[in-house]
Amino acid sequence: MIDTRATSVEFERAGPEIAFLPVGACEQHFGLLPLETDIFQSEKLAAAIAFNFKSYILPAIPFGTSLENTGAGGTVTLMPSTLSAVVRDVVDSLYRQGFELVVVVNSHGGNFILRPCVREINYRNPGRKTIYVDPWEIVPSEEVRQIFTGTNELHCGEIETSVMLHLDPEMVRTGNVEDGDPEALRADLDMFSIPVLAGGKPWGRATLATAEKGREFYELMIRHSTAFIERILALHRKHPSYHG
Repeated sequence: MIDTRATSVEFERAGPEIAFLPVGACEQHFGLLPLETDIFQSEKLAAAIAFNFKSYILPAIPFGTSLENTGAGGTVTLMPSTLSAVVRDVVDSLYRQGFELVVVVNSHGGNFILRPCVREINYRNPGRKTIYVDPWEIVPSEEVRQIFTGTNELHCGEIETSVMLHLDPEMVRTGNVEDGDPEALRADLDMFSIPVLAGGKPWGRATLATAEKGREFYELMIRHSTAFIERILALHRKHPSYHG
């Protein structure tokens, strides 16, 4: 595993085979978590997953599609088409220097454009493969329910706060922990922002968060993401030219 702290010479000597591109977001997490939360999480997750491969880890893309978190200070958003264009350019650059395999590691639910973006990249580049993985969504629901109590979790709730308590408890403003359980649905975010729908509170039961829960879930994210990538790589070797 090698990252951008290496020199070009060290990079060539290492001979990485798979490039990992973390994608985060710079957005509000109420008074509970920092604006850089999704960036931090994407870097941590990508590094932990990439450790299992002969990999090159890129810096995280710090801006995502955060339209649903506008209206609160500090949020910076890209339009979906802009994020898609950035990812396509980065992947194209990696392909041009010889990488056959790229893994896009998403750590923000609002980056919904990444999935169709990856499908288009794969359609247009037979013989190569870009893999999309969202560690937060890949853990089976029955395993999630064994750890967490909350049922309406979306932003700064029991799950995300637990993971941050595990990764870096000093980043969590524990004095601002409170529960929020709006009746809104994820689909409502096409029309309204999280600050409006959640009434200025975390979207979930943050008071139930613990570092131990975060550790358990984080390990599941790494395990399931790694297994998924390995399965896709096996399929790619079996069908190397598939692109449609």
